[in-house]
Amino acid sequence: MLRIYRKAFMRVSVVICTYNRGSSLRETLLSLQSQRYENFEVVVVNGPSTDDTEAVLVEFGGLIRTARCPAPNLSMSRNIGIRAAAGDVVAFIDDDALPEFDWLNQALPAFTDPGIGGVGGIVFDHTGMELQYRFSSADRFGQALHRSTEPFDDLSVPGSSQFPYLQGTNALFRRSALEEVGGFDETYEYYLDETDVCCRLVDAGFVLRQLRNAPVHHKFLPSGIRSADRVVTNWYPMIKNLTYFGFRHALESSSEREILERSEAFAAMCVRDAV
Repeated sequence: MLRIYRKAFMRVSVVICTYNRGSSLRETLLSLQSQRYENFEVVVVNGPSTDDTEAVLVEFGGLIRTARCPAPNLSMSRNIGIRAAAGDVVAFIDDDALPEFDWLNQALPAFTDPGIGGVGGIVFDHTGMELQYRFSSADRFGQALHRSTEPFDDLSVPGSSQFPYLQGTNALFRRSALEEVGGFDETYEYYLDETDVCCRLVDAGFVLRQLRNAPVHHKFLPSGIRSADRVVTNWYPMIKNLTYFGFRHALESSSEREILERSEAFAAMCVRDAV
């Protein structure tokens, strides 16, 4: 029988970074009211939204806490959320995602091990039937490897050429671990932001655990870099951030030339996809 953890266990801050998604934000906030885990707060960090997001925040009144981010920068917004959070664990979920009712209850037991810096659950796509994400790792160039059979927890080794990372729409971090590594790097306005923080957590000696449960459903709505039919419309932050990631994390084992060649190959792939 599933144990229901209540107020004797860890305090959690669920942080939602939002930007011009008032309607879906409302659905996410409503879904969080069904969580069976009780000891959590919700912190919404609103970017420079121009839609009805402010009205949605007023609608939820004293049920949530709010903060403001002056720029459409996800890493900056996440850092504001971390600073506003009162919990021992900071749980990130996107403003276009819906957690299942046992999301927190299934994820939090991993933190009974003090060496765990972060955990992440599975992510269903917008159909609610297919998995968008189960287990992922990345190399020092920021290139991802996905699989559906086994988690990559064994790669949580400082300096490892391949390391596990958690999807930003379903990622929970020990707050003290995030503070130890300096939070999110605000150079990453979008793309590779969570991959970078996971790399730094592993290098700092923390273990990341990828779970087989704790699911959320991700609607993957249009954004500043993709259209309603999920076509990327702005490749700049992706190419820029991949290059920056390589220079930050691959220089000890690779040459500048190799980093740039990897970035050029990625840019060429982007061009092919765009035509």
